[in-house]
This record gives sequence, C-alpha cells and structure tokens, in this order.
Amino acid sequence: MSAEHSPSIRPTAAKPLAPEEVLPGDYVAVLDQEHEYAASSWYLDPPMLGGDDVIRVRLRPSEPEPPLLVQEVCVPFVFAKAIDGSARTLDLRATRLARIDAGVGRRLWSPQSETTTPTLEAAKATESVSVDVTR
Repeated sequence: MSAEHSPSIRPTAAKPLAPEEVLPGDYVAVLDQEHEYAASSWYLDPPMLGGDDVIRVRLRPSEPEPPLLVQEVCVPFVFAKAIDGSARTLDLRATRLARIDAGVGRRLWSPQSETTTPTLEAAKATESVSVDVTR
C-alpha cells in the first residue's frame, strides 16, 4: 500500500507540557485527565484500604477532540477556545496537556468547509483508553 504525502507537510510530535510551560497562543490537546474517587465507593477488601484513601484513575480521551487554542493562563487554570468557538476552562491539577505544532494547529483550525470539520474525523482516528489505579 502506498500513501501519497505532500512534500511540504512533515510529521511532527506533540510535546507534553508542565503547567508552567502552557502559554497563550499555544495549540494544545488533552493527553489525559485524573479523576478521584473515595475508596469506600469501590468494592475492595476493607483491610486493604484505610477509611480516608482516595483512588485516582487517569483516563485518556476515548474520542480525542481537535486542538484547543490557549487564550489565557493563570496556573493552575487554562482558558482556551475550542474549534467550534466555545470556551473551555482546564484545571492543570487534573489535566495533562500537550503542545501541538503551531503549523499543524493552524492547518486544523483553518476553515475547510461550512458543513464539516475534517479535524473531528482526524482526531477520532486515534482512540485509546488507559486506566491507572494508584493509592
């Protein structure tokens, strides 16, 4: 099978960011989010867990969204704009972000069609879920 590629478009890699590295104007994608649950809500053997234990579960989006455009940063909060124009507030204490190459971000954000957004299909092409249970 042969794939045709434009010579001007080269593959790039997203860079995971520390909270202090997120800057206004960055195109970012959510890598994963951490959710906390009371240990008492899980069906585990009581001697294994103390009464105050929290179970943290880190989940990757099962259907990744197109990149967000960072508008403002006030660590730990990031205020971003979605491709559909809606506003998003992200809490970096629970959300890990990756910087998307600026050229890729601009291409994905450029208007392609009035009725469809090709970036939604491209983003959904990589589907994965990961659960990491830690105490």
